[in-house]
Amino acid sequence: MTGPLVPNVVGTLIFAAVALLSVFYGMPENAVVFCLAVFALLLGASVVGPARVAASLASQPGASFVAVGTLLLLAINYQFSLSKDSGFASTWSLALLPLTFLVVRELRDWGWRVHGAVSVLVLAFAGISVWNYLMHGARPALPLTDVNNYCTLLYVVLLPGCYGYLSRVWRGEPLAWYWHLAAHLGAGLLILVIFATESRAGAIIVATGMLIFLGVGISRGARQMPAWSLLGLTAVLYLAVSALHAGDGRFDSKELSEGTELRGVLNSAALEIYSDHPVMGAGINAFPILYRISRDPLDQETAGLSPHNDYLQLLAEGGPLLLLMLLVLAGGVVLRVFKLAVLQLRLIPDRSFGVLLALGAALAHAAINFVLLTPVLACVLGISAALVPWQSGAAPAKRVRALRVGAIAVLCWGWASFGYLALDTFSLGVYEGQPGIPLADQIRRD
Repeated sequence: MTGPLVPNVVGTLIFAAVALLSVFYGMPENAVVFCLAVFALLLGASVVGPARVAASLASQPGASFVAVGTLLLLAINYQFSLSKDSGFASTWSLALLPLTFLVVRELRDWGWRVHGAVSVLVLAFAGISVWNYLMHGARPALPLTDVNNYCTLLYVVLLPGCYGYLSRVWRGEPLAWYWHLAAHLGAGLLILVIFATESRAGAIIVATGMLIFLGVGISRGARQMPAWSLLGLTAVLYLAVSALHAGDGRFDSKELSEGTELRGVLNSAALEIYSDHPVMGAGINAFPILYRISRDPLDQETAGLSPHNDYLQLLAEGGPLLLLMLLVLAGGVVLRVFKLAVLQLRLIPDRSFGVLLALGAALAHAAINFVLLTPVLACVLGISAALVPWQSGAAPAKRVRALRVGAIAVLCWGWASFGYLALDTFSLGVYEGQPGIPLADQIRRD
């Protein structure tokens, strides 16, 4: 494939994967959805081709090392897992972030179109959430199952969208009145739903993001009214939602203290698991199994599926090297934000600045919640990371040819792993009667 056909096809496959993962509720519920999403991502990688992937691996060695290193570490970790059956799909979930990053990076500017399409999808979700919230009083979460994860999905779209609008205004681009109205309506919709989820972290992230945008505008001497209007809109919506939830006490000191104590219990359990498996970890998704054996009596509220800290969970389940990959990503985000916001005061940061803030917010949120093990969030974060120009430059042809062999090997390994995932999915249809899996009903009847 040549010309715009490749990015069109790959972009459609990536969008389809995100749409599918947004309604994935776990392997026991609808495994075929996860299987189809992984298939779409691998097909996108195959359409891009090993040659293009190898060229990017050579020209952007730093980001490529983190992405490929994460995939290899996940593969090695699985071989030493204490529970391969429960960890296989979860390993794939973690692999979605680096895999999506490697594929979307090859789309270049078309990656922004994929991000835009995902943003429209999330706006549609938010619109449905507002209707259910105002008409039925339903706390927004759908199509996801966890309100904090849904909140993360919303602000990962909100922050880049707001900065994209502000940066265009600051650069003096002529915008008709309806573009200003659309930007405020879209931002207002997302902010309203974020506040309605009652996520404390989400409220703090939105407020902090708006203040950072205002600070960037002031420090550059740019037009400040749009940033002030977004900040004012945020304040008004927060007060409105707070009035509707008067007395709920989401920031009540007693509730915060109890939540902190409970997270401390879960975090201590993760550290104990790591102390027993200090090299490779216990295996991805082993925490629920091991925590069940030695559950702390103080924890009578959680399901015990996660320590509510992705960093400690990766340490306990994946070992220090896998945690290091995440810390390198987080450090890279912090350094690039600092460079764009502080070291280049005379320049208006490029459009990747909003994406970097969204990535930083999600990675900070991961310290108190489970983010990376949520497949749709892993995929969207991979798209976001691919839009950041981490490095640039050409690479020697010899290095590209050598890396092409490695890219082919990784792609073949990915398809082989997908075969096992498809077999697991088919087995769920045959032995557990999960609906929607082709031929499973016929085999069960036989």
